[in-house]
This record gives sequence, structure tokens and C-alpha cells, in this order.
Amino acid sequence: MFHADRNILRVLRRKALAKHAVRSEAENRIQAMISLAKSEVPVMPAELDPGAAHRMEEARKRIEDLEQAVMQVGYARRGVRSPAEAAASRHLSSVGEVA
Repeated sequence: MFHADRNILRVLRRKALAKHAVRSEAENRIQAMISLAKSEVPVMPAELDPGAAHRMEEARKRIEDLEQAVMQVGYARRGVRSPAEAAASRHLSSVGEVA
């Protein structure tokens, strides 16, 4: 009986050691990956694609042009040509001179 218990303990100890070895090996790999990642120089997306900044600037300009066009359509619907004229029209209508 004592011999069987000792064998069971030996098997359990071996399983525990094997489990620990696998876990610590995985931990070492993870630590190695982290240290490799830390040693890499960070790269900005614009550095990966040098033309990206230029394309972004062009897109910003197109958006501004579209916003201007939308504003102009709004002014035309109200019968004015510029933001200043629209403001003057609002001011005059608020004081009752222009309906």
C-alpha cells in the first residue's frame, strides 16, 4: 500500500513538474516576444506610405471645397451671395427694415 501511494505521489509530482515546465517555457516565449517588440522602432502610418500625407491634405481640401459649395447653395436658396450679405439680411430682418 505504501509503495502504491509513493508511486501515485511520484506520478503527481512528475505531472506538476511537466505542467510547470510548459507554463514557464510559454512565459519565457512571451517575455521574449515582448522584449523584441519593445526594441522595434515605432513606425507611423505616414512613414509606411509616404504619399499618405499628401493624399490626406488633398482630401481635406476637397472637403473644404464641398463645404463651401453647400454654403453657396444655401445662400442661393435664401437669395444672398455671401456670408456677410446673409448676416446683413438677418440683421435687417430682425430690426424690421427688410421682410
